[in-house]
Amino acid sequence: MFRQIRKWISEKANQEASNLLKHKINDLMNNRNFVEAEKELQRLLTLQSDAETMNVLSKIMLHQGKLEEGIEMLQQAVSQEEKYAHGFIQFVDAFHSIEELKKAEELAIQTLQKHPHLFSLRLYLAQRLFENGQFKEAESELASVLSQDAENLDAQIGLAYCYIATNRKTEALAKVESIRKKHPKQADQLLSAIYENVQSFS
Repeated sequence: MFRQIRKWISEKANQEASNLLKHKINDLMNNRNFVEAEKELQRLLTLQSDAETMNVLSKIMLHQGKLEEGIEMLQQAVSQEEKYAHGFIQFVDAFHSIEELKKAEELAIQTLQKHPHLFSLRLYLAQRLFENGQFKEAESELASVLSQDAENLDAQIGLAYCYIATNRKTEALAKVESIRKKHPKQADQLLSAIYENVQSFS
């Protein structure tokens, strides 16, 4: 009986300490004091090693440019709860923003192997493949997105560009007209550019 009471007191104390730390971390993040926020999150992990805390810590590391450490922390979070896998998209964007394109591409590929449902990463990978002149590979990635989300506008536009790049005039024109019918306003500017390129085939 006394053992159960001590256990309850210990758990209660840990919960109260965790709540205090969470409030402190929130204030630090609001003030963009990421260095101190990271320290407090590390302390919080000693009290509760949960996926949510690891996910937040990975974002703090991202803000500080600690990309490799942040990815490792996010991987630990995802190993507990897959819903946090979307966080890898931010790290891919971060690598891309500092022109670490190879690392961005590698992270996208590795992540998609484990989490194929992340359309944003597949679209990013398709763009990188297209820029590298790997049009067939880019088309394959875009087709994969459309097989699961037939109305994905970015994938449809990307596919039209792939048709243009591989001199498939009939398919490009058909795709352009298909997009125009479904998205006359949202895609007008992009489709105009596509249509001009298509016209140059003739």
